[in-house]
Amino acid sequence: MSKQSRVMWSEGMFLLPQHFQYQDEFHQHQLAESTLRSTPFHWGVQTLEVDVEALATGSLQLKRLKLVFPDGSLYDAPQHDPLPAARDLKNLIKGGEIKVYAALKLPEPFGLNYVEDGQEQKSARRFRKQFDTLPDLNEGDLENEITSLRLNVVMLVDGDTLDGYSYCPIARLARNSIGGFNLDAHFVHPTLHVGTHETLVGLGRRLISVLQAKSKALSVPPPRACRPDRRVRFQRRYVVLAAEYGQPRLPATGPPAGAPTPASRAAVSVSRGTGGRFADVLAGHPAH
Repeated sequence: MSKQSRVMWSEGMFLLPQHFQYQDEFHQHQLAESTLRSTPFHWGVQTLEVDVEALATGSLQLKRLKLVFPDGSLYDAPQHDPLPAARDLKNLIKGGEIKVYAALKLPEPFGLNYVEDGQEQKSARRFRKQFDTLPDLNEGDLENEITSLRLNVVMLVDGDTLDGYSYCPIARLARNSIGGFNLDAHFVHPTLHVGTHETLVGLGRRLISVLQAKSKALSVPPPRACRPDRRVRFQRRYVVLAAEYGQPRLPATGPPAGAPTPASRAAVSVSRGTGGRFADVLAGHPAH
């Protein structure tokens, strides 16, 4: 059954779990397709915090991870989902750099897609089954136990197979002088927000500084004794500056003719005013 096919509902039908499962698959597919059409940058890291103390002992552990996987799955740990199991780095093959991935198993149509809570390290499945005691949202005090499925995300590294997973690179580890690992601060993972990574924040600040310097230089009017041709060239620079700062506030329009692909739409979007977008994003940073 295709994910684009709807379940046919009728009066008196005998309900099966598949009716609700495939109805949910249909809605999830529609939502994912809508997201893909709305923006080419629909996945990446939102928040990442690595346990540096554990890394110094040879264990890769996360304190916080919030991201959107390429298949559209939303992951937020430990607030709403369990954190990935720690990864022992002591037995890895010696090498200079190792890339780390957050990976989520893709659904298997004719296979088991969940694992019991506490058994996640023994079997790679998309979901982890848990039991929650929840109140009735209307009655309030009437509680019942229900079974829920949480995303069972694992951490994979270079050398592990990524086939059958939706994955996102989150870090790169570099060996230090004592044979351990340190986080590579120059590695920039896919991100949904500029403020997610300090490297992007630094680039944004430098870009804003350059634009502000240009704005200050152009704020001085040309001397009255200036030749007419030089005055025209100077006024053209005013137009460029106004476009550079004004475009990010303009409403987004469709891509030009001959550029229907997501990559082309991305290029047009970025060209509309990178500097202005950085200014908006970094406005809330104290260092800006």
